[in-house]
Amino acid sequence: MTIRSKHSVKRSKTFTGCWTCRSRSVKCGQEKPTCQRCRQSGRACAGYSVGLVWPTENEPKQIRRRVLLDPLFSSHLAFSDQAVNSALESIDSVLDGLSLTVGLFSVFPGTTPSGHLTGGIKDGDVHATTYGFQHHGDKIPREESSTTNVGSKLYPYDYCPPLIRSEDERQLMYHWVTCLSKLLTPTPRLDNAFQDIHTPMALSAITTKSHSPGHLALLHSLYAVSAFSRVSIQPTRQSELGLGAMHVEKTLQHLKKSLTTSDFEEQQAILATITILAVVPCFTGGSSDWRIHIRGGNGLLQSIDRSAWKRNPSAVALYQLFLGLEALRPAHSAVAKDLEPLRLSLVHLGLPSNPWDTYSEYQLNDDRNDRYLESIWGITKPLMDIITRINQLVFSGQTLSEEELDCLELKILRSDPSVLRFPSPNKRCEDMTRYHACAFYYACHIYFLRSVRKLPPQVIQHLVRQCVEQIETTESLEAELNFSGLFWPMFITACEAEDTELRLRAMRYIDRRWMSLGVPHVAAAKKVVLGVWSRRDQTDKDRRGTVLWYDIMAELGVDILLS
Repeated sequence: MTIRSKHSVKRSKTFTGCWTCRSRSVKCGQEKPTCQRCRQSGRACAGYSVGLVWPTENEPKQIRRRVLLDPLFSSHLAFSDQAVNSALESIDSVLDGLSLTVGLFSVFPGTTPSGHLTGGIKDGDVHATTYGFQHHGDKIPREESSTTNVGSKLYPYDYCPPLIRSEDERQLMYHWVTCLSKLLTPTPRLDNAFQDIHTPMALSAITTKSHSPGHLALLHSLYAVSAFSRVSIQPTRQSELGLGAMHVEKTLQHLKKSLTTSDFEEQQAILATITILAVVPCFTGGSSDWRIHIRGGNGLLQSIDRSAWKRNPSAVALYQLFLGLEALRPAHSAVAKDLEPLRLSLVHLGLPSNPWDTYSEYQLNDDRNDRYLESIWGITKPLMDIITRINQLVFSGQTLSEEELDCLELKILRSDPSVLRFPSPNKRCEDMTRYHACAFYYACHIYFLRSVRKLPPQVIQHLVRQCVEQIETTESLEAELNFSGLFWPMFITACEAEDTELRLRAMRYIDRRWMSLGVPHVAAAKKVVLGVWSRRDQTDKDRRGTVLWYDIMAELGVDILLS
């Protein structure tokens, strides 16, 4: 008789059938929405939803419990069946006592961290206006060993119990990891900061002994934005509004405790938290808190020596994410009010006039790490800085000479990304990034011609058409992947559409985005676009160019980010 070791036994497993067929160990035809085998046998088909494991604290590690998403949330999952199956097959083959990470899925040796999520949160009225940063001048803060630039991990049973205590928090983290963290970026890349920086940085707050307030603030900010996102997708979950508000309050309490820190790792967590807080109003609607958080991020960046943000790829990515978010918000004084656009830059424009040189004070040098926004969001550095400069001109109302206008427009024309290579894991991802970059290119040109040169909308309709075509092509590539391109290009472009056909195409995109994401700020942006069209159609042909979207936004009292 031959005795085989347990690792030499070849097992046949399937990870692709419905859950009913899997539990019966029979082959599934994988027909959707329910499989044929279940229908023929009269059984209830459990479907194909992908679930991650979040055990309770008292649950034995031998019990393997799978939590499934609501079918509505399952339609927003960010991982394909192929990606999940490949990860599970690799993890299933790992030997005892070894660790393995495959994307967001991990197994570890049987060790339990000593850290626990501590309580001790005191009642108090803490507001978002309590930002205040200790200025360090030219002194670079001490950098501790960083654990933020590692891959996101979902922990196994013997590691997870002290990680997340409550069922609510498990569900919120589940939604963040499987859905929301992907929807915040337009390209399907593994180096997504919301996954491989924000998530492990937040979870480190309760897997280490430090329990730093900055990292705890980030953790609660992820819980908060996830709660509001779940409500926006399924409005019947109104009870989660209170859950989200509670986590916002906890975020602010921890953030207030962390603002005087000189530890650079914690300062990175603070900037990550501020970025998340700034996008929360996109899911709640009707709030101006994003402006408070943008101002707080500005104060943080100016209190830290700029070279610190080049220390590691995580710091560079967080820096660029915040700058990108800040650039894609209303900059006209009528809606920006007293929030002046930042004077932080990714690359110097190189224009000869002294006024242009001043805004590159905080520029980062040109190296590979500085291309994060380009690879993830499809915003090239030249276009990012041009948008920043246009924002400053729009806010200040400064009038440029024809030579200066020509110089800036030439810079735009030379920044056409259609012929650029965007290093990506596959051709589809590269194409998505390029089309997204081209949409930003046309929208940037439209923004310049209408807001700085003040040209009438009738003469730029060729640019409007090209931008709409780029966005539609990007949408066709991203739709089945459950990704969501940034909203700024379509908003800027739609406001300037004069042709009925272009307006209908733009509105179809906006409506699809609203129906798929349910994000309130999309509905608010649609209100502004319709307001611009209505006012412009009622205005004499010679004066149609005087109708500008930021004036309508101010009249309607709409106060939103445009990311």
